Amino acid sequence: MSLAVSCALVFASVFAAGLALPVLPALPALPALPALPALPGPFPSAPGGPILEAIAVVDGDTVRLSSGEKIRISNIDTPETPPRSSCSEEARLAQAATANLRSMVAGARDVRFVPDWDRERDVYGRLLGRVVIDGVDVGEAQIAAGLAQRWEGHRAWWCG
Repeated sequence: MSLAVSCALVFASVFAAGLALPVLPALPALPALPALPALPGPFPSAPGGPILEAIAVVDGDTVRLSSGEKIRISNIDTPETPPRSSCSEEARLAQAATANLRSMVAGARDVRFVPDWDRERDVYGRLLGRVVIDGVDVGEAQIAAGLAQRWEGHRAWWCG
């Protein structure tokens, strides 16, 4: 006789005899868990189309493909590199953002471009979209490293 059949017979006989089953005390409510911080990727499956060309880093939020096409990472703003930097702190952060992007590109196995849904190009003719390297959103990684701010429609202020 299977366990399921045995259990069914026991419960049937308990209910037929009118026996009451003991009432278990209510479990205490679980405490609320703290919210987890948002982390940049990895995505379960990397979105966008693969980039099959060599990539050169222009600055902390722009890359150039071997075809000459430039891609502006649309979800972030990084500090301007000299001579466009407004102060020495912005220049220092710009160099760090550029170096960080170079390190991500250097070890990349899978690089994908996810085009912006609302604009194809910026005023300088660069393609707009997100770049995902090995499942990690580059813009979100730059923000997490403190080397970028979320794009708010205008250039961020980096000088204190």
